[in-house]
Amino acid sequence: MRCCSFSVNYSESATVIPRVLLIGDHFGYSGGVAHGVTSYYLNVLPALRAAGLPFRGCFLREPHPLARPLLDSGIDLRFLDSGKWSPWVFADVAKIARDYRPDIVHTIGMKSCVAGRVAARVTKAAHLVHVHDLERPPTPIRLLYRPLALRSEAAACVSSAVASYAPDIYRLRPERTVVLHNAIDLKRFTEPQDAIANRRRLLQQDEKQPIIGMVGRFHPVKGHAEMLDIFARIVSAIPEARLVLVGDGPTREAMEHKAAALGLSDKVSFLGQRSDIPELISCFDVLALPSRSEGLPIAAIEAMAAARAVVAFRVGGVGDIVQDGRTGCLAAPGDVSAFADAVVSLLNDPERRRAFSARAFEVSQSFGIPEHVRQLSALYGKLLDARFREGSLHAVT
Repeated sequence: MRCCSFSVNYSESATVIPRVLLIGDHFGYSGGVAHGVTSYYLNVLPALRAAGLPFRGCFLREPHPLARPLLDSGIDLRFLDSGKWSPWVFADVAKIARDYRPDIVHTIGMKSCVAGRVAARVTKAAHLVHVHDLERPPTPIRLLYRPLALRSEAAACVSSAVASYAPDIYRLRPERTVVLHNAIDLKRFTEPQDAIANRRRLLQQDEKQPIIGMVGRFHPVKGHAEMLDIFARIVSAIPEARLVLVGDGPTREAMEHKAAALGLSDKVSFLGQRSDIPELISCFDVLALPSRSEGLPIAAIEAMAAARAVVAFRVGGVGDIVQDGRTGCLAAPGDVSAFADAVVSLLNDPERRRAFSARAFEVSQSFGIPEHVRQLSALYGKLLDARFREGSLHAVT
């Protein structure tokens, strides 16, 4: 874990096992659509349970189908099925907190930050604000942050960019803010994959056709419109190239129409939401990440764990993962020409692409779940240490 303005010694282990109430805005989007935080829950919650950490999950919105495996395994998750702007949900969360009596309230999401501050106040628990993105909360929510902020709370941010942004927006103390990168199940992506067989079986593509892949929900912030413009430029240089788009969301239909308008329908595959992401990534020659904003892109970590080079815009937390000229290429935000040139260059230079891929794999190994859980558990321990409840979250020496 890297830190903003202080250091935390993670070689120390927590001296107590806290009871944690994890509060999230939602588990995923309606219609069963996943997002980055969905992946975080699916990866980390089972690991927290395996580590013997008692916790209860509480989500403000409706039940989500992707949470079913966690529920079936016995993980305690509650869904409050609240409306987006319902104020009554804060009382519901406070009641759950009083019944559960947590030592730490850990919140992920804009509205859950308010609910968590209420829950922490009524139970005298410590509060950890976990910020995953660079989105600006709606004004009504932001107005509640200042009066409810707690001097003893701390913040975990998924990237250095988020850590610079979060204190002002969420009314947090900068000296109590740390960077805690997200994690993935590395084994799912590092186990040997037969890329040629997967191309034929999953994509019906010849192994000689260059494939650019993109994994992410269809939303303007993810840059699918820019990706189609980029791909049009790539095809002019490499006509046999193919683009594979994995994911679903509100802009998918519009992007299908745009692909047709650009004359690319026969070269672009819209696969929808899939559960076989590791197998699909093994088919890609390059992962494209044209996002307009990113807290910390899970898709980039996954691609690097599968030894795939990444081309992205230099936005948000992308630079925490992708090393320009070593594990991939970074273009200036919105520069579709430079982005396309970087992809074409990598596709035309297999030796350079293999070198990038090898280094990408090495870098990805620091994003494993066991290390993340160890760091998160240590942070919980710091929050419970009386030496830090009212001051900066410095390391114990």
